Amino acid sequence: MQGWINTANMQSSGYVTQVEIPVSIYNVQNKVILGSEHAESSIDNYTLGDPVASLEGKSESIFFSNQAIFSDIFLLDMGYRFDDIKYRYRNIFNYYDMNTYTSYYTSGEKSFTGSSPALGIIIFPNTSWSFFANYNKSFKAAPMEDFAVFSPSYNVNASINAQINESIELGTVYDLNNLKIKLSGYLSTIQDEILYNDELMKNENLNTTHKGYRVGLAYEFAKISFDLNYEQDYACLDKAGLQNPRMTTGNQIPDIPNYSIKGSVKYKMDNSSVALDFKNVGQMRPVNDYGQTAKIIPTYTLIDLTYSLEMHPMLLSIKVENLLDSVYPLYSAYNNSSGKQTYYPGNSRNFQVMLEYKF
Repeated sequence: MQGWINTANMQSSGYVTQVEIPVSIYNVQNKVILGSEHAESSIDNYTLGDPVASLEGKSESIFFSNQAIFSDIFLLDMGYRFDDIKYRYRNIFNYYDMNTYTSYYTSGEKSFTGSSPALGIIIFPNTSWSFFANYNKSFKAAPMEDFAVFSPSYNVNASINAQINESIELGTVYDLNNLKIKLSGYLSTIQDEILYNDELMKNENLNTTHKGYRVGLAYEFAKISFDLNYEQDYACLDKAGLQNPRMTTGNQIPDIPNYSIKGSVKYKMDNSSVALDFKNVGQMRPVNDYGQTAKIIPTYTLIDLTYSLEMHPMLLSIKVENLLDSVYPLYSAYNNSSGKQTYYPGNSRNFQVMLEYKF
């Protein structure tokens, strides 16, 4: 037995400010970028039709990056980002007492702060080939939806931690006139990755390992550019994070697609452009299928459309996400006792407007 669960609408707004500063130090050309980001989100009526519940989020971020060109054959990239994220939830359903036939609700706040440093090196032995190595340690807060009901059995997860991801990537790029071919391999270890545990009936933090490869093609002709990227991800559980007897070290991580394909076709005009983006997401296991016994979540494809208009010093972007208004399984939960598998749909068609101002 399987079915769909409706999710509520999320309203988001925000702005990004940044300044680019070219600097020359001892004949080394540097492109320094300093910036900040502010975002707010809210969800109303999220708890399966409860009219009094609400959930709000606010984030403040600052970031820095520098690209230092030492010579024609050596380039160094550096970056740093700090995020401060706060969630506030009110009248969220917590649990139902079968003995007293009483529903209990909860309210509270949760904060996440963290930093994300990055370092990259690119070597150009000739005009066609380049080789690169990247390292980054990224911070990712729990999603705001983690503090709203997803099932009648569980909702608010005030004990959840942020994910800390350390990764390295090695690769090469071959540039043949208008065609670029990119190939790379990566290894990531994630401390406290946020995954669903059906034994605890809530999300929890587990240690995981991701490894895989990426292949990319980019082509430009006149005013048209084309990008196509393929990624194969072998994501598995680490023994250090296991708390469920059905979880087996080395099993594919639920809710992680085994591959993804992303592409874009852009048409550039004098002061504007139109881009058609698509992504094909591979098969996934339900969020709590650590024993790998449930039905595989099928693949799906989404298409976005973006129009950008340059009005120096401003840039206006209008984006339509999920252009075809497709209904697709963002993820699925599997009940090991009843055998019921529930699908949670992703966002329907939505519109975004962004205005950037460059000093």
